[in-house]
Amino acid sequence: MLLVGSGHRIRDQVAALKSREGCRAPSETVLAGVAAAATVATVWTIGYEDRDLGTLVDVLQDTGVQRVVDVRETPRSRKKGLSKGPLSEALGEVGIAYENRKSLGVPKAVRDPYKAGGSWEDFAAWYIDHLEALEEEVEGLREVATRERVALLCYEADASGCHRGLLAARVAGPGLRVEHL
Repeated sequence: MLLVGSGHRIRDQVAALKSREGCRAPSETVLAGVAAAATVATVWTIGYEDRDLGTLVDVLQDTGVQRVVDVRETPRSRKKGLSKGPLSEALGEVGIAYENRKSLGVPKAVRDPYKAGGSWEDFAAWYIDHLEALEEEVEGLREVATRERVALLCYEADASGCHRGLLAARVAGPGLRVEHL
């Protein structure tokens, strides 16, 4: 029997197992591992570089995302429907909450030199220092991500070359894993 669900539900399943004659219940160690696995939340990241609005919304819906946290400093886009207003409206129409956390974005003065050929190492070091100054904001995001199915949104398709990948790594921890869409 596969044990799934919350701690209470797992205990109920164990009690049912124990009540069956000849059945051996799982050990407490196994139960603790199952319960821990059942409580791990996920924070997703998504970039819209290679997606249009419809595709982006479909991916978020298919994943079961409840809230999009836009981590662009300036939530405007040349891509139709992906600026703050139209994006928020489109997400709202399908029941996905939207918020912009400008402070978690990258200021133009740092972003432009990187895009002009600056080193990823310098950019990443700056952003990691920036996040240290925003620990309360990061902790708040972590708390939301443990209660709701959250996706961090930015432009770049590949999170490994985007500040949202660094942010997601900072948000992740015990009970919270990262998955890039």
